[in-house]
Amino acid sequence: MKGLVRKLISHSETITSVRFSPDGSSILSGSPDKSCRLWDLRGGLVKCWEDHRDTVSQVTFTPSNRHIVTGSWDRHVIIYSSSTF
Repeated sequence: MKGLVRKLISHSETITSVRFSPDGSSILSGSPDKSCRLWDLRGGLVKCWEDHRDTVSQVTFTPSNRHIVTGSWDRHVIIYSSSTF
């Protein structure tokens, strides 16, 4: 792929949601594999959370970058504090 900067591979299924952090240094992804993954653009996978029981359909950072919020088909929203990553 021309212009490819980095390919981040880790999910075992498709990716349903992806977001850049407010400061642009990280990427958050969610998947039907029931996981949410935090990526550092310089070093790859930083953290993997597997707390949902179904597809992670939405992921986002709060504007302050202090929390990550995930939504799932399991009807739960989970908020993670930056102190956990």
